[in-house]
Amino acid sequence: MGEHQDDPGDLLPLRQGDRPLGPHPLRLRTHGEALSSTNWSHNDHFHGWVLRSLPDARSHALDLGCGSGRLVRQLASCFETVTGVDSDPRIIQGVEVPVNARLFASDALAVQERADLITMIAVLHHLPLRSALEHVADLLNPGGRFLCVGLARPRNLVDWVWEAGNVVANPLIGLLKYEKATPSPARIAAPSLTLEEIDQVGSEVMPGLRIRRREGFRHTLMWSKP
Repeated sequence: MGEHQDDPGDLLPLRQGDRPLGPHPLRLRTHGEALSSTNWSHNDHFHGWVLRSLPDARSHALDLGCGSGRLVRQLASCFETVTGVDSDPRIIQGVEVPVNARLFASDALAVQERADLITMIAVLHHLPLRSALEHVADLLNPGGRFLCVGLARPRNLVDWVWEAGNVVANPLIGLLKYEKATPSPARIAAPSLTLEEIDQVGSEVMPGLRIRRREGFRHTLMWSKP
């Protein structure tokens, strides 16, 4: 298991051996239905966490799955250069970024730029997990950091309890923090892997990986390359 530290956003521990559960009778809405019923971007919500978790070395940052480039623009004030990559050329067409940043269309696994920071926001579950993590680990400079916001499929009792809590908290967060916000136009595919499976593979590829449950049906991964 990866390193799992206490954190205000980590209220329920990830446990092995919990009995798998089938469809739960109390689960009234899917991820997509729960997300679409709120007026805030669950991805943009975590940009603050990214900016608070930057590595010491800040020469180049790479945002894989950059979408409309909002995080790229924020990172540009913290790094010498920033690159945003998205597989959909339409979403980045015409997007303006600072002079020290650039956007281009490419598959994430085809990118060959080395970086001090690599970010993925709701992207990892679209990719083959092990190959994607190995690629990120290879691209990071020594001392570099990987920051990822992901989604996982609920499987056991702890997962379902956490999901139920998110269903309740989701509209409250939007009401209290994002009154005038609008949801992200990006489509979010349903995740196929559980948090336990992500943790197992991630810990093999990135020893010392930290994984935490978060609000908004999300979890975060953080890893610093030795």
